[in-house]
Amino acid sequence: MRNHIKVVFRWFRRKPFIFVKIPAGVLILAAIFYLFFYQLEKPSENESSLNKITDIELYDSLMHKSNSILYSDPDSARFVAHHALGLIGEQKIPHKIIFLNIVGACYHLEVDYKNALNYYFQALSVSIEIQDSMHMAQVHNNIGVLNMEVGNYKDAALNHFITAKNIFNANDQTRFYAIALNNIGLVFKELRNYEKAAENFYLALYNFEEKDDKNGMSAALTNLAETYANQEKYSRAFEYLNKAIVLSESDQYIFGLCKSYQTKANIYLMMEDHIMALNYYRKSLSFAEKINHPYQKIFSNLGMAKTFIQQGRQETAFAHARESLDAAIDIGHSVLQYESYEVLSILYEQVGEFEKSLEYFRKHTELKDEVLNQIALHQIYDLEIKSLNTKTRYQELELISKELTIQQKRNQLIFSVIAFVLAMTGIYFVYLNYRNRQRVRMQEMTIKLNEKKSHASIEAEIQERKRIGQELHDCLGQMLSVAGMHISLLQRKKDIPEQHKDKLLATAMHSVEEAFAEVRNISHNLAPILLSEKGLSGALKNLSDKVNQGGHLRMTYEIYGLEGNLNTLVENTLFRAMQEILNNAIKHSKASVLCIYVTQRANEINLMAEDNGKGFDTTNFAFLNGSGLTYMKTRIESLNGSIHIDSTPMRGTIINILLPLNPTANAQQFHKRTGG
Repeated sequence: MRNHIKVVFRWFRRKPFIFVKIPAGVLILAAIFYLFFYQLEKPSENESSLNKITDIELYDSLMHKSNSILYSDPDSARFVAHHALGLIGEQKIPHKIIFLNIVGACYHLEVDYKNALNYYFQALSVSIEIQDSMHMAQVHNNIGVLNMEVGNYKDAALNHFITAKNIFNANDQTRFYAIALNNIGLVFKELRNYEKAAENFYLALYNFEEKDDKNGMSAALTNLAETYANQEKYSRAFEYLNKAIVLSESDQYIFGLCKSYQTKANIYLMMEDHIMALNYYRKSLSFAEKINHPYQKIFSNLGMAKTFIQQGRQETAFAHARESLDAAIDIGHSVLQYESYEVLSILYEQVGEFEKSLEYFRKHTELKDEVLNQIALHQIYDLEIKSLNTKTRYQELELISKELTIQQKRNQLIFSVIAFVLAMTGIYFVYLNYRNRQRVRMQEMTIKLNEKKSHASIEAEIQERKRIGQELHDCLGQMLSVAGMHISLLQRKKDIPEQHKDKLLATAMHSVEEAFAEVRNISHNLAPILLSEKGLSGALKNLSDKVNQGGHLRMTYEIYGLEGNLNTLVENTLFRAMQEILNNAIKHSKASVLCIYVTQRANEINLMAEDNGKGFDTTNFAFLNGSGLTYMKTRIESLNGSIHIDSTPMRGTIINILLPLNPTANAQQFHKRTGG
């Protein structure tokens, strides 16, 4: 029974934040969405100030109007947004992104994922075209929310949330960065990776606290409570819920109270404490009615229906389940409909009406499949839309070109055919000359680049040999010298007491053993045996386990899509890079947390590492040369890969490495020379 109850509330508990609009400096929380605006661009110099201000005021008015009715009447909100888009026309301005996002959110609320994604992608396209990073992050967040709702966690939701998080972090948007962290935590919670979920919720809570955002703090605390409840740590869950309730009460945050009380009821239902569950469901329902929130009312009714099912009070459960179904149909919410069908199917089974139970279960399954299939259908639909848009654009350009040609011919009838031919001939020769100069320039650049690569490879080889020689001289040579000194003393002096001889011999043997250990260590660094035995995944796990035993640095890692055996050069290069990254995190960054993500795609593999250390100035070439990053960069680029380092002092470090799965022959020759 407990597992079935968790299924009923699964959809609501995973609802993350959706960004819809940005008013200047204002953050509004309605239902489960964060809505906000940014200060929009200044008027063009080619337009009168009066007309431009009027336009912006009109767009702002329509924007606030559509958002004020977004949750209560999505159809009307969509109508207002479409009207605004008609006024904007072909202009590429931030307001266009906002209204496309609002239309997508309207469809999103109505669980029309196909149309929602269509408008979200249009908004994303405009934001990319005008380089509006903040609105771009909004749309990435919303696409992540939608994919999360249909269970597409790793492939889409997590990637979009991480993209949004990185953009917000790069723009120093602490509050929105916290929202993205909260959403990432929700993904990990749904994947039952409760440790990663809690880690992101705590980070979100910390950033919300920095901004004194009580609504955000309440949401993060409630999500932490759900995370601990899923692990049956009920006392800790109630502790966080009570904190969330206090925050919501102090800020008169009605929706937060509604959500926290509903979560309390869910936990009591898991514990089969029916009296307390019904008490908190009724409290949640009263708050939902106070703010006229249809989704919360439906979930409170479904919760009471499930509670009455456990109590064996089927008649009362029927009343709440039917009320939930009628309300879900009334607002056109497919997910809430199929959840209601499932509850009714259980009820009819309990009262012995198996035909009706089967009928409602069939309705539940069909509607759920229809909702889940919308994402797959949209992928095809989205390609068709892009193809159609491209084709239409080409037709428009072709038509414009023909019209211009006709006009030019009309205007140039006075010119003779000879002059036209001479002009075209001149243009042709100019083009040939330009193309030839470009070809020569490209050849010169290629030669210079090859020279730089060759110089870099030789320099890297010299440095690596110096390092190996230094290790042999400083460590191995010293140990063998000590052993030789003691053995020589034993040979020269025959009258040494037996006790002293034994001590000298033991000391010599100890030095020899240390030398053997150092040889093994150097050999392991040059060609890690663990890598050939267990592959990159096993080697990374071994590295993480050793680091975490020390207690000074906490290292976590995630591996996605790693299948089969990697190319030996690629595998060794990635492992060496991990060693260098770990070394820098310990020696230079002084980090306490290091996260590594390895993702394999069709033709390439990506390594991303992020630490919370003190960071460094990436323009400090002396530091880069001294830290070993230069040699790592040379090795990676020699395999036709790339490395990007994002770091500023006191802000941690992110290192992103991309390598092809099959390096070229030249790259392999370089690594043979350098011992890679």
